[in-house]
Amino acid sequence: MDRKMYIMHDEFAKEMPERRYREEADLQKLIADNPNLVSRAWDGRDHEIYLISRELKSQAVEDEGNAFSLDHLLVDDEGVPILVEVKRSTDTRIRREVVAQMLDYACRASSWNVEELKELFRKSNPSSAEEFLNLDETFWNKVESNLRSEHFRLVFAADEIPDTLRILIEFLDHSMEQIEVYGVEIRQFKTDDADDTVLLSSNIVGNSLNDPRKAAGSQKKQTHLWTREEFLGQLNQRGLSNLEALAADIMNYASEHCGVEWVSGVGAQYPALIGKRNGLRFMGVEIGTRGYTGNYCAINFNTVGLPPALGESWDPDRIRETVLSFPSVPWAKERSYIWGYSVKNKWLYVDLRSLRDAECVERIKKAILEMANAMDQQ
Repeated sequence: MDRKMYIMHDEFAKEMPERRYREEADLQKLIADNPNLVSRAWDGRDHEIYLISRELKSQAVEDEGNAFSLDHLLVDDEGVPILVEVKRSTDTRIRREVVAQMLDYACRASSWNVEELKELFRKSNPSSAEEFLNLDETFWNKVESNLRSEHFRLVFAADEIPDTLRILIEFLDHSMEQIEVYGVEIRQFKTDDADDTVLLSSNIVGNSLNDPRKAAGSQKKQTHLWTREEFLGQLNQRGLSNLEALAADIMNYASEHCGVEWVSGVGAQYPALIGKRNGLRFMGVEIGTRGYTGNYCAINFNTVGLPPALGESWDPDRIRETVLSFPSVPWAKERSYIWGYSVKNKWLYVDLRSLRDAECVERIKKAILEMANAMDQQ
């Protein structure tokens, strides 16, 4: 508390001592009203930051009694989500618990429903939502792609970050190549007189900008618009050439028989295409890497976001049953070629290696057609 700042008033320097925040909620509200306080020029320029939601409830928890609420979910003008946890330095939980809460959210972020996030954005930004981000499909495609490829930022905000938390921040930032981690110290200084002038300072804690490996990674995370030809070409480059014909066959079938229009996802590292019908996301296909099975090419369905477009008789269970009706499902599950099929998951993935023969392929096509027909009946 020995830091001092001064403001000039009639040629005299008036002292502005540092003042602690009375409540954690005061700092939370300050960030919600001024999200750029947690920004940093990570690529050489300042980015505008917008609030999506305060107190974002966990969207998939096994133990509701221990559910967490993320203090802030923000997004920058490049569509990169920013997860923020806020604690005062006097809070004894600022080290272990705040890190555990943040990692709990980070491991779930890739399954968040972007349509739900758009609605939260509209509520948080009523004056600007209709004229800016929520109407920009390219922007929200970026947000979705960034979440799915785990390209986001984890920010710990406090009035002062103790050395114990600083060490953890730097360790996490260095260890997680895809995710940027940093802290922000937001200090406030106030005069003692009636005008109650307030001055804020924002100090970044973290070493990404000094880490050549992380800096190089940031460049790779820039968005990229994929053509279908580029997407299929990536299968060869990633050792999945045996899936190229099958991926093309399923996409062509969805286009020709189900009215699906394929548009680009925007992840630079993980190629993805989004299949839309009547302007709504219907399905997707992506290339990625999983620790258990290596590189994969999978089709995916949002089991929560899709049912409202299909009709009252559809729910997540029916989508899972419809998609997972091909004969080789048990075999594929044993090999982790299918994932996201439990009730707590929003995204259902089917690695194309799951489709072992022509009958399996025909069953998947039939499932896609059934859902497309259901959508047309609404």
